[in-house]
Amino acid sequence: MTVHNSRLQPHPSSQPAALWWLLAALILLAFALRIYRLDAVALRGDEAFTAVHWTKTPFSPDWLFMAQYEPNPGAQVAYWAWSGLVGTSEFALRMLPLLGNVFGLAVMVALVRRLKLGWYMALWCAALWAVNPFFIWHAQDARQYALITALTPLNFYLLLRAVDKGGRHWVLYGFVQTITVYVYYIELFWVAAQGVYLLLRHRDRLWHFFITWCGIGLLLIPLAAQVYYVLFVNGYSGTAARADFGQLFSVFLPGLLLGEQATLPVVGGMVLFALLLIGVWRLREQRVLLLAWLLVPMVLFFIASTQTSLFRPRYVIATTPVLLLALVGTLANFPRTWRASVNVVMVFLCVLSLVAVYGYYVVDPPKAPDWRGLTRYLRERTTSRSVIVSDSADTALEYYNPGTGEIYFIPFGYVPSEQDALDLLRQHDAIYVLSGSRTGDLAQYLQSKAQHIPGDTLPGINQYRPWSVRLSEIDVPLYVPMGNIARLRGYTLLGDNTLLLYWEAVGKTPTDYSVLLHLEDQRMSGEGIPPAAVLDHGIAGAVVSTRTWTPGTIYRDPVALPQNLPPGQYRILVGMYESISGRTLPVGPEAAGEDRLFLGRVTLR
Repeated sequence: MTVHNSRLQPHPSSQPAALWWLLAALILLAFALRIYRLDAVALRGDEAFTAVHWTKTPFSPDWLFMAQYEPNPGAQVAYWAWSGLVGTSEFALRMLPLLGNVFGLAVMVALVRRLKLGWYMALWCAALWAVNPFFIWHAQDARQYALITALTPLNFYLLLRAVDKGGRHWVLYGFVQTITVYVYYIELFWVAAQGVYLLLRHRDRLWHFFITWCGIGLLLIPLAAQVYYVLFVNGYSGTAARADFGQLFSVFLPGLLLGEQATLPVVGGMVLFALLLIGVWRLREQRVLLLAWLLVPMVLFFIASTQTSLFRPRYVIATTPVLLLALVGTLANFPRTWRASVNVVMVFLCVLSLVAVYGYYVVDPPKAPDWRGLTRYLRERTTSRSVIVSDSADTALEYYNPGTGEIYFIPFGYVPSEQDALDLLRQHDAIYVLSGSRTGDLAQYLQSKAQHIPGDTLPGINQYRPWSVRLSEIDVPLYVPMGNIARLRGYTLLGDNTLLLYWEAVGKTPTDYSVLLHLEDQRMSGEGIPPAAVLDHGIAGAVVSTRTWTPGTIYRDPVALPQNLPPGQYRILVGMYESISGRTLPVGPEAAGEDRLFLGRVTLR
């Protein structure tokens, strides 16, 4: 007689269905948290690099040139194929890592189930995965890291299945593992962990592993040649920091679990890590695999980081899945009578993660500068004779198209000289200098040799123009006499920030004359209504005096427009008057006593 224990064998048609629905809800939660404000922030520099360079057609001249400097051709092919389907907008590019990371959640649940750790651990791993701030940050980052969060667990899953079933499953494992290494060559550290696991637990499968990896090795010969060329011929050395053992516990561990803003004291991180190791050790049948996954890649990564600048948490993002599993395993190993308390702790960890996610969306500084605002500002102002000077070759300037002006990146290690400033002034009508650690000297030279344009600025950018005016920079040419003292030769309106007036000196004066400049609200203009703004001033900020200016010379007169007026359209009126007496000059030979010229309209937002 067979006795069935209903407590140990839940009915297959009841409890599993509810668990599958719960898993579906967690997947939807993960998707929702990642798609929220997906394109709210501009692409950071590395993402813009992806958009511009990783979308090139494979084996085209541009693609082959980039292959000399980028060691992850699989990621480039993936983004090329993806962008061909959905485009290169911020939203489209970030959808690929988003979908990859959400798929990784499902893969992790399947892996936990294959490890026979049960639905309890599988679903709590899924919950922590769904709200993990580190994953969410990278799921909204157009790079390869979120893809690895799915591919690395998938390779472990396929390896375990190949160990169990053999045959064609080794071929599938080898195929996916090859693709993963092409996407991210540091994946080889996790391959080493797989080898250690098989050596310790499944020596009878080492031969299959060896044969499979001989095939993978043949397929990786092109990648090996490329990585050798990138690392040793071109001297790629990474852009992160060098290895720091203490940061493994104070920065890496909390960062991988709770986002890059999270930190711990070194001792606290060590205690947490020890608890995780104990939790993994108590998972008797799975301890070897999980310890190999946790320790081997980190040891190899640390050694590599002593030789090159790779020491950043995102490079070992494939460690986060096993950390989440270790965290859940540590708590799940408490006695079943403590299960309610354990669940409360799990919920608390999820809430803590969501607080960090809220900080990412609302509180923390955005991951990228306001490239959209900057490039919109530049597009409204630059011409083919403008130059934008930056001290970092940030591809975001190229992706967001700052206009028709030339972009000059100061070469790394080069210190601009005064002659560089003079050359820029000779070749360009306008110079826009972006603030940076290596643009300060150049800005100082330009400050002394050129005309700084006040008012027309964004934080972190300064505009300079040569004192000598080229007629080509005048957007609206005019030829309006102001008495027998000056001619207004035209104006240029820079967005709604700054008006550039261009005065041609006709004759010197015994006393100084000033510029009359009024803004009238289009909705309220009329007889007896005072101007909305009076912007009278000396020419070029009173630097140029009508008593000493040179007849025949054109002078640029920048005027910052007020930004505190109610939004709307305003009429611009201009004239000249004697500074002491206030006597105005007649405007134009046929003005019939008019002392103000209607110049045009500006819309203030």
